[in-house]
Amino acid sequence: FDAQNRRWLIGARDAVLASAKSSGSHKYTHGHALILSGPPGHTGAARLAARGALRIGAGLVTVGATPEAIPEHAAQLTAIMLRPVADAGTLEVILADGRINSLCIGPALGLSDEGRSLLATVLKSGRPSVLDADALNAFAADSSLQALLAARASRVGQATVLTPHPLEAARL
Repeated sequence: FDAQNRRWLIGARDAVLASAKSSGSHKYTHGHALILSGPPGHTGAARLAARGALRIGAGLVTVGATPEAIPEHAAQLTAIMLRPVADAGTLEVILADGRINSLCIGPALGLSDEGRSLLATVLKSGRPSVLDADALNAFAADSSLQALLAARASRVGQATVLTPHPLEAARL
């Protein structure tokens, strides 16, 4: 038990995270992660990513999902905010908030035109991003997305983490 931060510690990594937060810090000093979700029935991976972001110390975590998927997330999440993301235009409006400083896209995103539009918006945002599963599948068929990713690679501060499963890695 960490008496100063009044929380139970599970392992050594938790001790490091607990000691890194000062009493004068604010939630935004520890980052705001936006995890983009798949449609209803395909939301579990996004919830896992959101919970992971909380565990590693993000100050705020938001799951962005289609309006139809919001109830599914709401029934299973606590300590994580929800935002409806109907399309790439909505995502652009959300990303106008500069406090959102990291993104994750791909878990069960699907291979639709709308999914590719969301991915393009993420890549253009300039924020550090994790590209998972279907985000990677989208690159296999869309050279414009490949060009956006290549452009990010040359810019400082636009870190991109790719997390391919074996099938996605084969397509890349």
